Amino acid sequence: MLIRYVCEYCTSPIGELRMDVVDEERLGLHCLTEEERRDIIKVDEKTNTMVVTSLCDKCIQILGLDEGNICTKGTNFLN
Repeated sequence: MLIRYVCEYCTSPIGELRMDVVDEERLGLHCLTEEERRDIIKVDEKTNTMVVTSLCDKCIQILGLDEGNICTKGTNFLN
C-alpha cells in the first residue's frame, strides 16, 4: 500500500512510503481514537493508497507549534 502524508494546513505533500503490510504501530497510528482516525486517515481501496493528514514543518512553525511554543507533556503528535 502507498502511504502519503499531506499537510492539513497548506496541503503540501510531506512524504510517502510503500508498505506491503501496513503496520499502524510502526507508523504511530495505533494511538489514535476512532474519531481521530476518521479525521486523519483516508483509504482508497481502488488505488491501494492511504492518505494521512498531518502538519509540515513549515506550518508547525507558522502556527507556533514548534518545540519552544507548546506544552507537549502527555500529548502524541504525528509528524
